[in-house]
Amino acid sequence: PGDVEFAKRCVADYKRIRDVVQGGDLYRLVSPYGSSYASLMYVSDDGARAVVFIWGLNRGPNREYPSRIRLKGLSAASYRLVEITRERGARAHLADGDVVISGNVLMDFGLEPMLSNGDYDSCVIELTRQDRD
Repeated sequence: PGDVEFAKRCVADYKRIRDVVQGGDLYRLVSPYGSSYASLMYVSDDGARAVVFIWGLNRGPNREYPSRIRLKGLSAASYRLVEITRERGARAHLADGDVVISGNVLMDFGLEPMLSNGDYDSCVIELTRQDRD
């Protein structure tokens, strides 16, 4: 039953981000060649939404944790970051949880995800621009 609930949530999450993944601009952030993790992101045409995928690979005994991953294609506006498709009770991959961060900070300084749930750990982070009133 837990797996079925998790699968339903993942399908709902994908339906919400599908337009960004299928129609957005693709940025390859970290190559899996020469690294123990990989990352890519998609940004909507208007820059209002983005999705970041981060995968840990077989890191072996000398685990290399991702250094800061600099994002691309964002505006200077602030973005709300929410980790999606995480199993209930699993450790969060963002140190500060769901946060709002400037697009400039995300592109200049980046994210520092914590892939600490074992080999092949992964996370998906949804970004939504926070327009001013």
